[in-house]
Amino acid sequence: MIFGNMGKYLRINLSTGEIKQDDLNEDLYFKYLGGYGINNKLYHDFRVPKIDPFNPDSPIIIGVGALVGTKFPGSGKVVATYKSPIISKPKQKIHFIDNAVGGSFLFGKMLKKAGFDHIIITGKAKKPTTIKIFENDLELLDARDVWGSLDLYETSFFYKDKFPNCGTISIGEGGEKKVRYAISIVDCMATLGKFGFGAVLGSKNIKSIITYGKKKIKIKEKDELTKLIKPIQEGVKNIPILSQFRKYGINSGFDFQAPLVNEGNFPFREWKKLYGLRQLKKVKGDFNIACNACLLKCRTSFELKDGPYKGLKNYSGSFFLPARIGNRLEIKDADRISKVVKLYDICNRAGICFFTATGLINWITRLYNSGKIDPNKIKLDLKREFPIYLKILEKILQRSDIGDILAEGWYPTGEYFNADPDSFAEGVGFFKGTDTIQDGRFTTIDPQRFTYITNPRPHHGGTQSIYTIPRMGIKVLQEDLLNMGVTKKEYDKVFTETPYYGPFNVALYGKHAEDVMAVHNSLGTCIVYTLFSLISIQVLAPIYSAITGRKTSPKELKKIGERNFNFYKMLNIYEGFSSRDKSSKIWLMPRNTPDGAFSLNNYYRTKELSSEDIENLIDDYYKERGWDSNGNPTKEKLKELELNFL
Repeated sequence: MIFGNMGKYLRINLSTGEIKQDDLNEDLYFKYLGGYGINNKLYHDFRVPKIDPFNPDSPIIIGVGALVGTKFPGSGKVVATYKSPIISKPKQKIHFIDNAVGGSFLFGKMLKKAGFDHIIITGKAKKPTTIKIFENDLELLDARDVWGSLDLYETSFFYKDKFPNCGTISIGEGGEKKVRYAISIVDCMATLGKFGFGAVLGSKNIKSIITYGKKKIKIKEKDELTKLIKPIQEGVKNIPILSQFRKYGINSGFDFQAPLVNEGNFPFREWKKLYGLRQLKKVKGDFNIACNACLLKCRTSFELKDGPYKGLKNYSGSFFLPARIGNRLEIKDADRISKVVKLYDICNRAGICFFTATGLINWITRLYNSGKIDPNKIKLDLKREFPIYLKILEKILQRSDIGDILAEGWYPTGEYFNADPDSFAEGVGFFKGTDTIQDGRFTTIDPQRFTYITNPRPHHGGTQSIYTIPRMGIKVLQEDLLNMGVTKKEYDKVFTETPYYGPFNVALYGKHAEDVMAVHNSLGTCIVYTLFSLISIQVLAPIYSAITGRKTSPKELKKIGERNFNFYKMLNIYEGFSSRDKSSKIWLMPRNTPDGAFSLNNYYRTKELSSEDIENLIDDYYKERGWDSNGNPTKEKLKELELNFL
C-alpha cells in the first residue's frame, strides 16, 4: 500500500478524447518522492525531444507530492512540467523545460482526493475544453461558453460556482492568444507558469482543469504526524510579526524586502513614500488567501475604493508587485495606486506575466524616447504615459500591430527593432530569453540569486531561506546550512573564505539550496516557512517518514533532491542546453540610480564581483556537483545518483 500518495496517474489524449488511468510503480515514489521528481521521470518517458512547445505532441505533466492535502502547514504546491515557448537564444528555436510551481488551496488536494497524483496531457482538443477530474467522473467539458468571453478569474469563479469546492487551474486571453509569457492561475490565488504555461494550455485548447474528490489520503502514522506538526503550529504563533503578516501578507516585510525589489528609477526613500505599506492599506481587500493548511495567508486581495477604477478587485499577489510597476514605469501622480493596480489586474485577468509585459513596455518606450526606434515601424506614439501603457497591453492581448511582436517575447522584439535586450541596463537581467524576478545588482549575489545562473529554468524556483534577507550574520547562515542536511565536509567547503567572493562560497551554498528546493517541490511544501526557520530538511524527514511509513533521514531526503535536480538538468541538456552557464550581461553593468550606482556585489557588499569572479564561482559549483566544465553531469555522477539510464 502507498501512504501519502494515491498511486495513480491520468493519461489524457485531447486529440482522441481518451482518458486512461494507470498505476505508478511504488518504487518511483521512494526514488523521486513525487511532485517535481516524478514529473521529471514522466516527462522523460513521454517527451518528444526538440519538438515545438505548441505542437500537440508536446506533453504537459502536472503533479503533487506526498504532503499535499495533509495537515502539514502550507502543503499545497502544484508542479507543472512542460516545454516553455520562450525563445531562449536569438535566432534559434531552443526552448527550456520548465518545472513551474504554484500554490493551491484546493487544486492539489482535490486532485489527490479524486485519486491521482499526476496528470499527463497530450494532443489538442478540437474545441475549447475544460478537463474535469472528479472522483468517478473524468470527462472533457465543452468550454466554448467561457473561451474568449470570461477572463481568468471569471472562469475560475464560473467553475467554482458550478462545482462547489473544486480546485481550478485557468487561463485568460493571453493563453488563448498564445502570448509566449502567458500564465495560468490556480484557485484564483497563485500564478503557475511565468514562462508560458498558459500559452501551452491555450495551444491545446484547454481553458481550465478542475478537480474534486472525497477519497482519503492514507497516512501511515497519524498520531506521530500530529505530534510532529504541533511544534510548527506553535512556532507560527510565536512569529513576532504574525498579526501584521496575517493582515498584510508578504507585504508586512516591506522594509526588509523593498531594497531587493527596487528598480532604481526613483530615489529609494521617495519610492517607499509613494508605494510603501501605508499606500497598501488604502487598497487592501477584505481577505487574504492561503494555500492548503497554511497558517500564514501570505497572498493579499486588492480592492479600489475610489478613483477612476473604483470597485476593481484582484485576488492574487502582493502589493510589492504593483509597487514595482510604479517604479519601473515611473508612475507617481495622485492616481498612481489606482493605475498600478489596474495594470497589474489587466495582466492577471488576461493571464500574462506582468514582469515580462511591463518589462517589455519599459524597454520599448525607453528606446522610442531616446530615438532608437524608427517611428515608421509602429503605429503608436510610445510616450512613457499611463494611457500608452494601457494601449500597449491592449495590443499585446489583441496581437495587433506592435503587440503581435511584443507577444513573442524579448529576443523577437529585439530583432524587430534591431536592439539587444542584453544591453538594456535599466532592465532587471536576462537568462535564456526571459527577465528575472529580481535584479542581482540590488539584491547582491546571495545563494538565491546565484541559482538564477545555474537553474535550468531562469528563476530561483523556490530556493528561499533566511539568506534572502540581506546581511544576516554568518552564524545565522551557518545554522541555516546545517539545517539543509549537509555533511561536515560540505559545510567546511561552504564556509571557507574565497578571494573571489568573501567569507563563504555562495556557489556551493547555492548548490545545496537547489537540492533542498527539489525536495520541497517534490513533497509539495511551502518555502515561506523557512524564512521563519520553522521547516527544514531536518524537520521534513521525520514528517515524510510518518506519512509514508518509510524511515528516511535528512541525508537521504537531500540525496533524492540532488537526484531530482540532476534529472531536471538532463531534460534540458536533451533540448540543447549543454553549454556553460553565463551570468546576465546586464548584472555586470552598473545600474545608475538617483541613489548612486549599484553594481554586482557579494552578500555583505564588501566586494564588487567581476565576470572573472562569477566564472570562478561557476567552476566551483560544477566541481561540487560532479559536472564537467560545460555544466553537464558526468557519467560517474549519474551512476552515483542512480540515473545512469540517462
